[in-house]
Order: sequence, then C-alpha cells, then structure tokens
Amino acid sequence: GWEGEYIKDIMAHRDVETMVIEGLLRAIAFVITVGNLSPLVFLVVVLGISDAVDGEGLDAERLYRIIGLVHVVRMAIRTLPTGWSSFANLQYSVLRIQDFLCREENDPAAPPR
Repeated sequence: GWEGEYIKDIMAHRDVETMVIEGLLRAIAFVITVGNLSPLVFLVVVLGISDAVDGEGLDAERLYRIIGLVHVVRMAIRTLPTGWSSFANLQYSVLRIQDFLCREENDPAAPPR
C-alpha cells in the first residue's frame, strides 16, 4: 500500500531536515558562545570605530547610546539562528503535509493489495 511508500518519503525528508537542523544547532551554539565571550571586545571595537569616525571625545550620552546599540545588535545576532531553525522546521512540515494531501486516495471497500 501507500503507507510504506509514504514512510520512506517521510524518512527521506526527515533525514534532510535533521541535517539542516543539526547545522543550525551548531550555528546557534557558535553564536551563543561568541555572544557570551565577546561583548567586551565588540564594545571596545565599536567605541574605537565611533571615536575614529566621529573624532569627538566620548561623553556619557554617546557612550550610553553606543552601549544600547551594541546590545540591540547582539540580541538580533543571537536570535537569528533560532529563526532559521524555525523556518526550516516550518518549510519541511509544510512539504510533508502537502505531499500527504496530494497522494491518491484509497478506496476502503477495495480488496487489500
């Protein structure tokens, strides 16, 4: 029947999905590690670039804005792999549902094959 065929198709899609998710989980681990270990380095680089570009001294107002901007950028970077992973899950789920719905319907009154 179509059940064995469908299970093979699901397993094939699941293998691809698992590989994509595994790669995305590695990316999440890398981004979280870098995000946790490098905020001070990132802040120093941003402050250095800001001072080099602007040429003015750093006062409390500018420093507060720059630190806020650094935190916003870090949060966006940390959530990006999770968004990719969720999108990959959604994409493969929709493909599996679409494949299931497009299969030929079996007649329950027909004799088994």
